[in-house]
Amino acid sequence: MKWGPLPECLRFALGSWLGVLGLCGSLGCGADHVVGSIGLGTPVHHPVAAIASLAVADFDGDGHPDVLSQDRDGFTVCLLRGVGDGSLLRPECQQLADSSTVIAALPVPFGRAMFLRAKSEVARWTLGAGGRFALIDKSPLPANASAQGLAVADVDGDGRLDVLVTTTGPQPVSVLLSTATGFRSAGQYVLPTVPKELLYQDVDGDHHPELAMLLPDRLMVWGERGQARWSGCSADGPQFSRPLGPWLVSLWMGGLPALMVFDASLGFLRVVRATPGADFTFVCGEVAVLPGVTSPAVDVVAGMTTDLDGDGLTELLVASKDGGLRAFRGEDGRLAPWTELQLGTQVSSLAVADLNHDERPEVIAVSDRRDEILVVPNLFRR
Repeated sequence: MKWGPLPECLRFALGSWLGVLGLCGSLGCGADHVVGSIGLGTPVHHPVAAIASLAVADFDGDGHPDVLSQDRDGFTVCLLRGVGDGSLLRPECQQLADSSTVIAALPVPFGRAMFLRAKSEVARWTLGAGGRFALIDKSPLPANASAQGLAVADVDGDGRLDVLVTTTGPQPVSVLLSTATGFRSAGQYVLPTVPKELLYQDVDGDHHPELAMLLPDRLMVWGERGQARWSGCSADGPQFSRPLGPWLVSLWMGGLPALMVFDASLGFLRVVRATPGADFTFVCGEVAVLPGVTSPAVDVVAGMTTDLDGDGLTELLVASKDGGLRAFRGEDGRLAPWTELQLGTQVSSLAVADLNHDERPEVIAVSDRRDEILVVPNLFRR
């Protein structure tokens, strides 16, 4: 199947998937940092029942990031307000009138972030003065589609954050552009299957963002020049079984970044990096290993990339079945261990937010039992 260039609305910055956040470790930043030195602090546990998903943003407009969870029932949401010192208050829960399958935050400059919920439509909610979320409006999705994921991005470069929705149905990715009064549809992508994750960042070092979509069995990449060409693998791009990612690691080789996709069935990372001087061609036959994460006992269950120490470069952070939280840095085509922490429990997902305004985000995780939120302090210092 051939793919054309990006629609005109996607020729600018799409932004990043909500799940794509910057992460910081808690070791002190610097090249002389070694595994085992202080960096990731002792996790703080916040009990919340039946967590299905999280959204992180300043929902109450006080200037501090908050954490919002949605219950597995699809109706109940719980807000844990941030107070600016790295801590969260007790959850304030409410049951909403309509159910949703996925949630996300839509930040608003100098104001309260909107709360997005989606199922057969995308609904915008806002936190009222009484501490209760109220519905603003709803935008329909294509007929017979059910939302599976939300990505927030400035698709058309107008300064407003737009939304990409992954759905079941014949159009697995829908684009909704933000306007002064709500959303308007900007078209769909027709894909073989529903993507697991979306990523919109500069993946080839050309200072222009590209759109990467991780499907259950392959990775697809689009840019202003159309669909990526591949070298070192099949014409359809790298193939996977049980993939996790994609994760973008800075300065992987020759000063350029690389995309990482963890193949959980094989236990290694597939490396996807741009070929210098080639016309939007990516090498996809290389692999990398995660030192210390090589056996089935420590399988990776969640991961993300972030700038842990505030130096402008992203590191890879992974959580494994043994309860470990490990950070790695790219060094000349390999991943080098940087810091690690035993969380004391297995977790199911990772996020980050700068909860104490020191320009280095804390790590936020959901327990595997989905009954608590863990906040891991970031102890890096400049």
